[in-house]
Amino acid sequence: MRAVESGGGGRDLVLMITEVTEQVPRPGAGRGRPRRLEAVLRVLPVGVLMADAGGQVVQANDAARRIWGSRAPFRPGALYREQRARRADSGAPLAPGDWALQRALRSGEAVGGELVEIDRFDGTQAVVLNGAAPIRDGEGRVVGAVTTLLDVTELRRAVRNRDEVLQVVSHDLRTPLSAVTLGAAALTRLADGPDAAAQARRAAARLAAAGRRMNRLIDDLLDLETLEEGRLSMRPEPCDPADLLGEAADQLREAARAKGLDLCLSAAPGLPPVACDRDRVLQVLGNVASNAVKATEEGAVCLAAEAQGDGAVVFRIRDTGPGIPDADLPHVFDRFQRGSAARWRGSGLGLAIARGLVEAHGGRIWAESAPGAGTTVSFTLPAAAPAPDLPAHAATA
Repeated sequence: MRAVESGGGGRDLVLMITEVTEQVPRPGAGRGRPRRLEAVLRVLPVGVLMADAGGQVVQANDAARRIWGSRAPFRPGALYREQRARRADSGAPLAPGDWALQRALRSGEAVGGELVEIDRFDGTQAVVLNGAAPIRDGEGRVVGAVTTLLDVTELRRAVRNRDEVLQVVSHDLRTPLSAVTLGAAALTRLADGPDAAAQARRAAARLAAAGRRMNRLIDDLLDLETLEEGRLSMRPEPCDPADLLGEAADQLREAARAKGLDLCLSAAPGLPPVACDRDRVLQVLGNVASNAVKATEEGAVCLAAEAQGDGAVVFRIRDTGPGIPDADLPHVFDRFQRGSAARWRGSGLGLAIARGLVEAHGGRIWAESAPGAGTTVSFTLPAAAPAPDLPAHAATA
């Protein structure tokens, strides 16, 4: 409202009205925004922390709590005042001011993802991909920052295991290939004479053994791929658990004798037949038991079978080796996994294949171990369905 001079020397009042209905928020319209933000943060698989302009963390989602290993009420304000991390590539300690969050606040610029190894509150370590970006108000001033944490611990482990297995595979293929090359060269230099045939047979035997080693490695890789894609063909039939143990032991006896190990068998009486593909179960027993022989320097490797309460049969392979470190035990059946304390070379595929074969039979497999106390790998197989009773007239026909 304002006064204006009128034409007759007086003054008039002019009332001006502007409609701002759409610009004024309705009562309660803004209340849902924080709730929507909390809902989004809750379902994100990435850890998200928000800080004010002073770097004090004021909000963290559930994923951030999980990544930091905190089950108690989470008080994230102290995270960036403690030296709880180091750079994953160099191991250099990460000072409180070096975190991506603090740098984004100082520079006003986004900080790209960096690999950081953190000391979690539960005493374990994790590797995270950490980035941050500033938060600005309507005038462009930095009023806070948001930082993200993506747990890449298992991804890093998988990459490391892949690199190790590539080295092992290249080594394991190079050795028999060298034997093939040398054997072929020896055959070309073989002179005629009374011993030529015997020398040729010995060279041929070495070539055949080298070929078998290469085929075994290739078969392992193909078996694992087939299992993971669910394309493995199975031919189940009733098999006697004691017979399976005996045949598996026959394949290991020479290797155990060469190391001076006792090889013992134990099958509980009256075990029901198991429904399985015989060759595949022998492959499981062979993979597990051969690892046990390789890991054990003295003592024994024992193969046993016993009934389980649900009608299944459980097979156990025990050794008196050095045991498996606690950190490695959850990963013994991962593909390309080789224990940190393993003293022999291998592709890290044997136990992964064993797990896939057991699960394809409808069973399960697990390992129990402690450093210095040996290892027991157990797996179950379902009992074979009893043969249907024949009608009396059919039995006498």
